[in-house]
Amino acid sequence: MLAKATTERHWKPDRWSGRVGFFLNTDDFARDHKLFTERGVKFREQPRNMAYGTVVVFEDVYGNTWDLIQPKEYDDKFVEAVITGGMVGLGTVGSPARLL
Repeated sequence: MLAKATTERHWKPDRWSGRVGFFLNTDDFARDHKLFTERGVKFREQPRNMAYGTVVVFEDVYGNTWDLIQPKEYDDKFVEAVITGGMVGLGTVGSPARLL
């Protein structure tokens, strides 16, 4: 065992205080949303079109919440501002389907 939870907050799936804990970028939202649905992934909402891209919240097998997101194209200055502003995700995977 590498670490043991000392309080309930350390292991509860809601440890992100109601926010999404992880981000999974895709280059084809429709393809990956369909694949996740076919494989029984639990979605917490319907897909949304936002100013920054298409997104939906889903849960992994441990109850952690993720954003599946296909970002809109932005210039390098915008991307740098997002990164330096503390909004950090897992990066672009290409096809998250490879992870399933």
